Amino acid sequence: MPSQVCFCRLDHGYLRFYTSADMACLVSELRLSGCKVDVKPHKRVDNIPFSFTVESQRVLVKDRTYALSPKTVVEVSGLGPSVRSEWARAISTWQRHYFKDEESKTALDHERERERLEEALLVFRKVATDTPRAAVPPPTPSSILGIRLPSLRKSIIGVLEVLTSRARVSESTTFNTAQPHPVATA
Repeated sequence: MPSQVCFCRLDHGYLRFYTSADMACLVSELRLSGCKVDVKPHKRVDNIPFSFTVESQRVLVKDRTYALSPKTVVEVSGLGPSVRSEWARAISTWQRHYFKDEESKTALDHERERERLEEALLVFRKVATDTPRAAVPPPTPSSILGIRLPSLRKSIIGVLEVLTSRARVSESTTFNTAQPHPVATA
């Protein structure tokens, strides 16, 4: 499946991807409930920044033995390093009901964010297909998105620190009230 901008939502043990913020059309979903879930930083071949993978393996129990089904892997990219860290933490600790519910965004805000992500995808696709890798280095995400990028090493360390830190839980936070957020999926 080619990369596309989707609105992502954690909902009742599933990570669901929609075409729009109003959640009218479900694109796909990844089951988290009853599964072994791994969230790992990931450097994509097409240089789309702020990416990570979510691996889900269903745990099968039979006569006191455990078996794991084949892995289902989804690549996700956030708009920035903080968005990637928040999503990685939320997905890896979804059972603890961690999710920072940001202020409600208007449809116009969602549309602007979608346009920025789609523009970034187009630029990275164009660079990957038009130029040989050795001739011209790909544009940096900071030049396209206007976001300062830490090195990949710092980025990976940051995600690992986020994944191992304690989850922040708000009394009013639930998955059902969280608005979907745009992310790029592959």
